[in-house]
Amino acid sequence: MPSASTTITGNVVQDPELKYTGNGAAILSFTVACNYSWKTQDGEWDKKVSYFDVTVWKQLAEDAANVLAKGVGVVVTGRLEQQTWEDKESGQKRSKVQIVADDIAVQVRSIDTFTRRKSEFGEGKQAAKPKAAPARKSPQDEEPF
Repeated sequence: MPSASTTITGNVVQDPELKYTGNGAAILSFTVACNYSWKTQDGEWDKKVSYFDVTVWKQLAEDAANVLAKGVGVVVTGRLEQQTWEDKESGQKRSKVQIVADDIAVQVRSIDTFTRRKSEFGEGKQAAKPKAAPARKSPQDEEPF
């Protein structure tokens, strides 16, 4: 059964933390604040902020660590995962739901400056432009089903 995905949009609360597991897999953790605003019956604006913990794995974790920072607007798509543990002090069971990211997009409105990281093509070099796609037939030229 495929897992359902969810998408959140908000701002990174603090600089993300990049760590590596014992076998060398990258894992990035950060929190996103999502604002919800509405007009009250009095015509005043009110808002509520929700916070979501995000976990990112492997290459996406390393790529995101190169560009994410506190205050950056992001769109995160991934699956919800519940973690449970026992509190060391009280012995009570605790749990939280986090987002395990499949994709992260940076919102352009939040970028003050942009420095492209060094690519496989080397610094200052650009990748070759892709070849033009073959011309498409017009709908009138195509055969019916």
